Amino acid sequence: MYQAHFGDFYDVDVTHNAKEFLAYLEQNNPDAGLIDVNIKDPEYTGIDLVKMVKLSRPELTTKFILMTAYSKTELKIPDEFCDYHQKPIELERLTNQIKSIIDK
Repeated sequence: MYQAHFGDFYDVDVTHNAKEFLAYLEQNNPDAGLIDVNIKDPEYTGIDLVKMVKLSRPELTTKFILMTAYSKTELKIPDEFCDYHQKPIELERLTNQIKSIIDK
């Protein structure tokens, strides 16, 4: 879905699990990253992964958007995230969020 929608405007890389995500960010420093709070991993949440990456690679400049079904009142958004996107995913709103954080 993301490659089809954003592929004309951005280089889009997709990781499918925590191991791929961590390996990708060891070698890359993308402008923006989207991660779901409830990734399908028995050991980590999306929040855990971004915190781990930010601690292990402080030079990383990637700006992360947390995707979640929870509202801001239900879930405290950690400082490691510059924004959050409440589900259901609205591509136009998400596109504007990505443009906004990349342009900062």
